[in-house]
Amino acid sequence: MPLPKSAVTVKDIARHVGIHYTTVAHVLRDPQSPKASASTRAAVLKAAKRLGYRGNILASSLRRGLSGLAVVLCVPEREFLYYPYYQEVLAGLQEALTREGRALAVFGATPETQGRLGRLIDASLYSGLLAVGPEPCPELEKVAERVPTLQLNYRTPSKHRSWLLRDEEQAARLSLGQLASRGCRRLRALFLYRHPAQAARQEIYQRVAKEFPGMSLEFVFLSETPRILYSQAMVRELEASFRPERAKALARGCEAILCLSTYGELVYRQLLAAGIDIPGKLGFLMDGLTYVERIYYPEVSRVGVATETIIAAILGHFKKPAEGKALTLPSHFLEGKTLPGPRP
Repeated sequence: MPLPKSAVTVKDIARHVGIHYTTVAHVLRDPQSPKASASTRAAVLKAAKRLGYRGNILASSLRRGLSGLAVVLCVPEREFLYYPYYQEVLAGLQEALTREGRALAVFGATPETQGRLGRLIDASLYSGLLAVGPEPCPELEKVAERVPTLQLNYRTPSKHRSWLLRDEEQAARLSLGQLASRGCRRLRALFLYRHPAQAARQEIYQRVAKEFPGMSLEFVFLSETPRILYSQAMVRELEASFRPERAKALARGCEAILCLSTYGELVYRQLLAAGIDIPGKLGFLMDGLTYVERIYYPEVSRVGVATETIIAAILGHFKKPAEGKALTLPSHFLEGKTLPGPRP
């Protein structure tokens, strides 16, 4: 009868086959190991499968001198853990680390669980720690004293962290330049919600807009509530308030809408539902952290940082970590069908 999978060890398999556990370890590490005969290798693999053995990737990588990467999601509520952007980044990191035979450990840190982080994270197991999310986490600072730490997208005051940020000025010039090259000068820049973090970004786009002669940029907030959308319920609530009449009013008097928020696809959907001709009468450009929304509306033109660029920057940083360093990532334009053609 198989043992509980969490309880199966190399020594259990050795006892089952009747050989020394070091031989089992060699076979599990390398099924073609010359240190065991073909019949022994077959017996070990058969026993491992029958007993339900699951190898410990992190332990295996440590034996080979390769440590793993820990990711701490510092979020205000549990639902934030399923934010599409985080999931895309985590999936890319997992794939890249698996190719190297290294492990990825993910810790969710809500206000209720932050106090246990120091006890949960064994700094000796990891070559780096990636902090993701907007929630302040004092406990994480204690861990950062012992392992190189990189903060993604949010610049938190810290003596022990580096930051990975999007180059907002480059993104602004790219987005506004694309719109200007297509004859769009009267623009409406849209945030789905008002949040203190948006103020600096708004100032950058206002300043860059002055570099394009005749360009006017009006900022609009669909919601005045200072929050971040991270759950289906919140998105549906905002969507319900954005009716066709409001969509038509948003499109009136401008040549293009520049959407500066994640979940901007709901704005695009409501504009179409209101019967607005995109791009015939109105241009539409998404400008966000990544291309994650392309899954839902691939026809939307967008500016963002490729996930591959983010993954490469994270892994590259931890190979030569440096405290207190701000790393910036460039955005790229992804051509779609929601902008008019370039003007000669």
